[in-house]
Amino acid sequence: MDSSPIQLVENLKSHFDSIRPSPASNHSKRSVFVHPALKDCSHVLIRNDTVRKPLQAPYDGPFKILHRTDKTFDIDINGRKSTISIDRVKPAFLESDSVQPPVVTETVRSDKPCVPVTRETKTRYGRTVRFTEKYGK
Repeated sequence: MDSSPIQLVENLKSHFDSIRPSPASNHSKRSVFVHPALKDCSHVLIRNDTVRKPLQAPYDGPFKILHRTDKTFDIDINGRKSTISIDRVKPAFLESDSVQPPVVTETVRSDKPCVPVTRETKTRYGRTVRFTEKYGK
């Protein structure tokens, strides 16, 4: 073994020159799940990343899609066009427009006066409850 410092430095230098680095690990972000329905949906919900109050919904919307690309959506938010990343949206499944609103029927009034129906109040065990006139009903 050589004891000269110059020789030691030369040996270390040649040793470190021969060492090859190991392949680097992949530290990129994990791929985000993209819902298959995002390709053809008409409305989306946008994730709200702010600190939320209790029982506040994590998504805002639904908002209408104006234009879509592979990574972004142009969305109409309150009359303004806004570009949102695909990572923040999920499809909104809306009820179809073919659902008819409930039909309101008119009530027919009769000329007969309404007679109030007196009904006996009963407990859940079937006993009749009678209130005194002092306490009223």
